[in-house]
Amino acid sequence: MIHEYFTAKEIATAIQELGFQAKIVDDDNRLTIESASSGKKWTVALHGVDPFFNSMFLRIIIWVPKDPLEWANKWNSSNCSSMAHAVTLDDESAPTPDDDGDYMIMISSNYEFAGGVTTPFLQNAFLQWMTAVEELSEFDDIKICAARSSHLS
Repeated sequence: MIHEYFTAKEIATAIQELGFQAKIVDDDNRLTIESASSGKKWTVALHGVDPFFNSMFLRIIIWVPKDPLEWANKWNSSNCSSMAHAVTLDDESAPTPDDDGDYMIMISSNYEFAGGVTTPFLQNAFLQWMTAVEELSEFDDIKICAARSSHLS
């Protein structure tokens, strides 16, 4: 069946059917879904009018110890399905390090449902995303929020 809208539960179920956890979080009437793969936590931000969402934004936050623009450019030059960008703190015009001297980077992928998509399309999008998250394991110098258990037994 083709859908232009999905509920948070339907999107969470698509993740769970792949064998991964998916927790719906209501933070001040903004629904997100928290999940993890390769031991790394990531989030699905839902866009639209609850309960019917017309797009999703997958994201993971990492911290790098050196030039975040160079790191993001390197990632973006070799990853088509996701985009990295340096995050500025307090509306600064340039990235600034946190108290540990690390720079925040958000890696994300956006999926619109306009025109209609299927549940298998969603699952394929999540599998592509999980491949990108897995690639982060190749970098020794980044920090990522670790997940306790990302895959269901």
